[in-house]
Amino acid sequence: MRGNDFLGHGVRDKVTIKNGTKVSLCFCFKTFALAEEIYTDVFKRQGDVLEIIDALINNEIPAMLSLLYAAAVAAGEDVTIESFIEAVSVNVSDINGLYAVTVKNLNRMFREKTGSYPHNTPDSETGATNEFPWDIYYRAALTLGMSEAEFWAATPRKIWLLTRDKDEEELSERLTNQYI
Repeated sequence: MRGNDFLGHGVRDKVTIKNGTKVSLCFCFKTFALAEEIYTDVFKRQGDVLEIIDALINNEIPAMLSLLYAAAVAAGEDVTIESFIEAVSVNVSDINGLYAVTVKNLNRMFREKTGSYPHNTPDSETGATNEFPWDIYYRAALTLGMSEAEFWAATPRKIWLLTRDKDEEELSERLTNQYI
């Protein structure tokens, strides 16, 4: 556990893109919401953040670009999606490096010990897929007394850390077992 996990500033990083420009990144709930919009509106793909994560695992570039651009916007970068895509090199080693940065920061958003994040895998019995548990995380944030702004700047890891010792067993169990 790091003190930074409680600050509510999301997981911060920087990435170097074409022409040596450094871009700030912030991975937080705001990043997830923005990535869903970009994935749908810009890349014409359907899916919530879990489907974007699954697509990222399958090395789909639109998923990576959606998450990276959303992280740049969440960090306060003033860049359009078009200029961001243009600035990202198509060099394979650069794409692999950007992919590694994206995966590393997603891992940091969730529980450090497991080093994993939720996937949109179908239920073995029903075949139904998971959806990202926005409602559970937001309810947990409200229970903790977080403002809306604090929620959007937080990460799933922060919510889990703050709720894991609470008496609300069902909430904590669902966060721990299903989504972290």
